Amino acid sequence: MARYGSRSRKEAEAKPRARRGGLFTGVMVGLVLGLVIAAGVAAYIYLTPIAYKGGEAKDAKPAPAAPEAKPAPSAPPTVESSPKPAPDYTFYHILQGGADAKTPVANLPRELYWLQVAALKSPADADRLKAKLALLGMDVAVQKVDSAGVTLHRVRVGPFKTEDAAIAAMDTLAANQFEPRLIKEATNTK
Repeated sequence: MARYGSRSRKEAEAKPRARRGGLFTGVMVGLVLGLVIAAGVAAYIYLTPIAYKGGEAKDAKPAPAAPEAKPAPSAPPTVESSPKPAPDYTFYHILQGGADAKTPVANLPRELYWLQVAALKSPADADRLKAKLALLGMDVAVQKVDSAGVTLHRVRVGPFKTEDAAIAAMDTLAANQFEPRLIKEATNTK
């Protein structure tokens, strides 16, 4: 005798059972597929060269290094290469028949401001930090400095013509968990 709502043994054996775990299997396949796609996107982002302002050309070859003499430990730090501010091209003035194609000395800033973010021993660490700062839209320069026999790589943002512009960039860096120092340098205008 069969009860209401229950199936007999023959009816249960006649119909195949539904697959168990369909939802679990679907969720697991979705997670694995999502991880594979995320790994592919991350690999694409990290392995693609980054184009940013202020960097060196990709195909630029470094000049052969001349043998260097080590300075005495008490010698002040020397900067090997100093990035130069971008030139101000005044083509409109030149095309209008202006007599002087050069920028007057009075218009050049007497001081430049830099934001030094770090001074690192490893050039690879300096390049990584430079890339992070470039992604924030900053003009970044790495300066190689020899101080008391130790080579450091200064990571600096700038140059800025005014202190207000430097402070505005400092606020942006502070909002992104960087602690820069404001550096003021005199220019060689006479």
